[in-house]
Amino acid sequence: MNNYIHTLIKFGKEKHIRSLQDGILYMNPLSYFKGIEEQDRSRGDKNEGLDRYIQPEFANIKIDDHVVDNNDITKPVETRRNKEQVANLFCMYAIDFKRLQKNEFKLKLKKEMHEFGDTGLIVLDCLEFFNRINTAIFLENKKLYNEAIEPLGDGLVEYVDKNT
Repeated sequence: MNNYIHTLIKFGKEKHIRSLQDGILYMNPLSYFKGIEEQDRSRGDKNEGLDRYIQPEFANIKIDDHVVDNNDITKPVETRRNKEQVANLFCMYAIDFKRLQKNEFKLKLKKEMHEFGDTGLIVLDCLEFFNRINTAIFLENKKLYNEAIEPLGDGLVEYVDKNT
């Protein structure tokens, strides 16, 4: 239950939040979010789209017939899956039970959150919210006949120390 999502918050301009209330989710591909890091520090993340860090001692890299010696790898190897770079994302601020326990039920938002817009939407029934999204995706995909749609999943972004 530690990672159970308790509440979701979406910050944005009022007109976008009103659209969300009407069931319209505006999404951008991961490549969009990677591209705005330098322009908008409230949205940027230098690790956007990172799949994993592989520590040098655990890396097994082979290029053609050449095997790279682990001693020649000087820092963690970063991997990103190409198919995820074009995936559309819908991002919200999640409050999970682990965070609530850690903060003793005190919610502190980064001061940069206001840069997303002047309005916030709080989702208290997260299960129903996810069910509605999944139902809409299923109904829309029924119209797409032969196109292969591969869901990449939903859930919390996990931030890790790249040195461990």
